[in-house]
Amino acid sequence: MEYPWYCEISEPTTDITQGDILYSCPVVHLADGTENQATPGESKKVLITNIDGIIMTQACDIANNKVADLTICPVTPWSEYAASMEAHGKSSKEVNQLKENIIRGRVAALHMLNKYDGAQTGLLSGLAVVNFKEIYSLPMTTARCIAASIGPRMRLLPPYREHLSQAFARFFMRVGLPEDINPSEC
Repeated sequence: MEYPWYCEISEPTTDITQGDILYSCPVVHLADGTENQATPGESKKVLITNIDGIIMTQACDIANNKVADLTICPVTPWSEYAASMEAHGKSSKEVNQLKENIIRGRVAALHMLNKYDGAQTGLLSGLAVVNFKEIYSLPMTTARCIAASIGPRMRLLPPYREHLSQAFARFFMRVGLPEDINPSEC
């Protein structure tokens, strides 16, 4: 039995859910520097950048309007991610090993999405990486406006959507103990 990874939302719509990929989402970062060392109540400088992001907020919370803001994580084409790694001194062999480890779920902070073989190309024309180390909040109203304005977009389907959510949860539930139980002393 075949299980497609994505469906294509071809008509602009404000209907959004977990697993939707939104292109050019504005996200806010505090500007670096001493100007942001101001006391509470004073203005801070922020930077607004655009990312391609995937909605991580649970579908039931979105459908039942239980959240005002959505959690999104950036999605990067694997080719761009790999080029960045090589630009930072990683060998092709190391990059290929990383790709295999991400696919096998061995890298807690990263998750691999399969390519899309349908009509829409671009971000998902090859493998893509979701980075759990970068988490953003996007107002629901903003996300709906983006969804309505970008035209065709991709939606990750079950069970791949739940697999992504499970990987996201594993990243957050990691617990490092200061000392493990020594089996030889039991």
